[in-house]
Amino acid sequence: MEKQTFDTNFRVAVHWCGNHYILCNEIPEIDPDIWEQIYCEMANNDEDDEDYGDVPEIYQWYFSDCSKYDAEYLREHFGITLVYSEKFDLYILPVTHYGTSWDYVYWTTDNEYAKRELGEEK
Repeated sequence: MEKQTFDTNFRVAVHWCGNHYILCNEIPEIDPDIWEQIYCEMANNDEDDEDYGDVPEIYQWYFSDCSKYDAEYLREHFGITLVYSEKFDLYILPVTHYGTSWDYVYWTTDNEYAKRELGEEK
């Protein structure tokens, strides 16, 4: 049986576990290994697979205080990809949209309690 999905917005999704984010667009320059993590996570391929598929363009990078559990929960229930940086010992949020407030970016979830309209906060 397919999971039912609900409309929400990106702000509600990324903040569902109560995490904080700090913008740092220099992350790829400081930790170039982050790209390997991005390709593996966002393209859903094994590290041994050389054909990583289409990875969306990343416009912004955020440090997060997400735990491993938070990162897994956000991926499973919201489809949010956080990647772990060994250099920083933190999870990183790559953002694939730019120029629109996060509460106006449409998102979906299987968490009925996260159901929100665009512009509506948690």
